[in-house]
Amino acid sequence: MTVLIRSAMAFDLPEIPALERAASERFLETAHPELAAAPPSMTDAVLDLALREDRIIVAEQDSVLCGFALLDQQGEDGWLREFDVPLAFGGRGVGRALLAFSCAWARGRSCTRLTLTTFATVPFNGPFYERFGFAYLDENTLPPHLAGALGQERAAGLGDRCAMALAL
Repeated sequence: MTVLIRSAMAFDLPEIPALERAASERFLETAHPELAAAPPSMTDAVLDLALREDRIIVAEQDSVLCGFALLDQQGEDGWLREFDVPLAFGGRGVGRALLAFSCAWARGRSCTRLTLTTFATVPFNGPFYERFGFAYLDENTLPPHLAGALGQERAAGLGDRCAMALAL
């Protein structure tokens, strides 16, 4: 099946929180099952701003949304702030296609790398990004956006988070 990756449109926004909830169900089989019941972080305000700034991309197969990425730019860093593909769409190349488009998005904004925070030990997190070419970053030299994000995540009880980057 072909995966279509595109900028989100206003009519996509109501589906994004459901995609995030469905993707979070993957955490039921990890050390963080509580994340499956967490409320979506993709609020109307976050989505509306990201849409206006062309920072949200969606994956579509057969006219069905099957994943999304929320991007940002911090100086020369592209920042993958949210990345969700529900398990029902796993193994179809959706995540790889979204990640490749995210890199292109960052390159198009003259970013020199794509950064993110994720779980180091969850197979569909750190190891997935590592297979794509991301490297783990030294926490002592993190840029402010990543240090701040990790601090907030750890304060919320997510102790095994890490920062990663892919040189573009």
